[in-house]
Amino acid sequence: MENFQCQKIREEIAMGDRLSSSAENTTKSEVDRHLRDCENCRAWAEQSDQIVNLTKEIPQFDVPEAVTQRILQAVAEENKPSFLSNDYGIWLGAAAVTTLAVFVLSDTVENLEGLASWSVGLAVIMIVRLVILRFPSPKAVHQ
Repeated sequence: MENFQCQKIREEIAMGDRLSSSAENTTKSEVDRHLRDCENCRAWAEQSDQIVNLTKEIPQFDVPEAVTQRILQAVAEENKPSFLSNDYGIWLGAAAVTTLAVFVLSDTVENLEGLASWSVGLAVIMIVRLVILRFPSPKAVHQ
């Protein structure tokens, strides 16, 4: 069974601390000691080393900048939400039902005012959601 110590050691291995010359000696010796005592982490480290070594053998190709820009543009276009994506259909249906209810159930002025206020609230929520989805925060864009 893996514990927090195993997770910490694996994170240090994944970050390259065990092999880095800038890592502290205590960290290196702690990782080495743990690997000596923990068979699961030792196997995990060996598999990680194999993966790293195999990926170094994969040939690398220079890709023209135009291709990179087309790929980035296609990804950006793909991530734009369409009008009926997410739950817009549900919101539109709720708005339609509320509007219909205003006319059907408007037997008294109080009912009409209540239904109208719910309709306005629903419209405000829908508009805020549209604005948030159309104009994401700068932090979300750069992640």
